[in-house]
Amino acid sequence: PANKKIGLLESNIVLFFLSALIAGVLFLAALLFWQYFNATQSSNIQKSFLIPQMARIIGGSFKMGRDTEKDVPLEQTPIHDVTVKNFFLSRYEVTNREYQEFVVTTNYRSPPGWSGIELAKGTENLPVVNITWEDAQYYCQWLSKTTKQNYRLPTEEEWEYAARGTDNRLYSWGNEWLSNSTVFADTSLGVTSPVTSTVLSNDKSPFDIIGLLGNVSEWTSSSYQPYPQSTSKIDCSGCYSIRGGNFRSQPNELVATFRTGGKKISDRVGFRIARD
Repeated sequence: PANKKIGLLESNIVLFFLSALIAGVLFLAALLFWQYFNATQSSNIQKSFLIPQMARIIGGSFKMGRDTEKDVPLEQTPIHDVTVKNFFLSRYEVTNREYQEFVVTTNYRSPPGWSGIELAKGTENLPVVNITWEDAQYYCQWLSKTTKQNYRLPTEEEWEYAARGTDNRLYSWGNEWLSNSTVFADTSLGVTSPVTSTVLSNDKSPFDIIGLLGNVSEWTSSSYQPYPQSTSKIDCSGCYSIRGGNFRSQPNELVATFRTGGKKISDRVGFRIARD
């Protein structure tokens, strides 16, 4: 009987350790799954935040530029036929908050005017400015790697097509000037507006793109050159085309054909992104 009791005790001890071992394995598996789930959710939340609202634009042909006539700057002339392929364009300009994520994640330099990597309260949803063309390119490369999507700057042709649509309108909202339709010198009080502000909602193109003509001008991927058969003399070596007016622009700069060139930072220039 004593031997039976000892055997039973040994069996119970073995069962206890086996149960403890199984419980430990199950606990470890559950812990690893929870960590993986949290990491996946965190990654998805981050990517969801980073992925901008994109509008799908069906490509087509349109007449780019304007006729050579009185008071039309030569760099906007002449009208010429252009065809663009299907592409996506961000509905809004890249914001300070979106650019901050890039700065923090990559340890990239902050734009002038920032306090290190910190943003002034209330500026999160303003368009990022004071960045070079190269800065915008690095942002696109980082966002492409992070989201597994091929983001880039739009070409000058894509930008104007997105602003004018297939009916070649002069303004993003139509062919008539409306003084309350965007953020410019008369409405801005000398500062930019949040990209989702009410006044910018009036500056909406046929493809539902917001703020193309005002708030801040925008870098494109295209070199700043005269149009084919243009008599314009552009002397801006190494410059890239900048499209759209900004919060300091006068009405004559708020047409969809307005273009200039640059290669330095400006508090009037930001960017939006495209992808195929």
